[in-house]
Amino acid sequence: MARQLARHIEDRTGMEYIKRQDNGENFGVAEYPNAAKIIEVSGPDAEMLADLCLHQVDLQFAAQCLIHLRGTDPAQEVLCDALWYSAILHWSRCFGGNNARHGLTQEATYRDAGENADLVYAHFQNLRNRHIAHDLSALTQARVGAVLAPAGGAKKVERVVSPQSTGVTFSPEHAANLERLIDVALRWVNREIDLVADHIGAQLEAKPYAELLAMPALDMLAAERQIYGTKSVGKLRAMRNKKTAFSWDVPAAPPR
Repeated sequence: MARQLARHIEDRTGMEYIKRQDNGENFGVAEYPNAAKIIEVSGPDAEMLADLCLHQVDLQFAAQCLIHLRGTDPAQEVLCDALWYSAILHWSRCFGGNNARHGLTQEATYRDAGENADLVYAHFQNLRNRHIAHDLSALTQARVGAVLAPAGGAKKVERVVSPQSTGVTFSPEHAANLERLIDVALRWVNREIDLVADHIGAQLEAKPYAELLAMPALDMLAAERQIYGTKSVGKLRAMRNKKTAFSWDVPAAPPR
């Protein structure tokens, strides 16, 4: 038997994928060793599911940042700030309005999150937009002054100085609020992933097996080649056809 090279690709189930040298660039699924093929699924529903899974990765990362932050010595200010800011950024970009990924909406995600959810959401979006990602907030200040020498000396001005100050945005209460936002969003995303995946599965089940088998194989290395084949981080992922938020024609997910 040819030696197998294990490769791990995250998905919503934590399923392990392996790339086999005896199988070219096709990936196998460790849980389904006898699978005939992994086919590529395309179309609006597939785009939606892919975007939901990217949101899931961001939200899981944000949650892990807060977990590590709780275990970090507060004296390590740089590390604490890095974890805090990263958690906010990864949560926030799930709600961004760009054409590379269908964004989550505040209205749908936090509809049942409680009466203060809107205020907490606005606080962290403002923190991200005006203080972390951009320098617009009054939380960061710099002033210019001059140190005057004692009267009668050779110099009147000893030195021109510019002291800076940055407001503290972290507190245990704020961290608990962000953790709640992340948790609610992640549970919403997980439900929608299951809903859309089941919908796609039902559509595929209705097709003849020969038609399914003739569909192109899933090639995860295509994404890898795109990543490592470009020298510019400015190269964009494939754009979506529209900027609308999630709105597929599928019944709403039941509460769990």
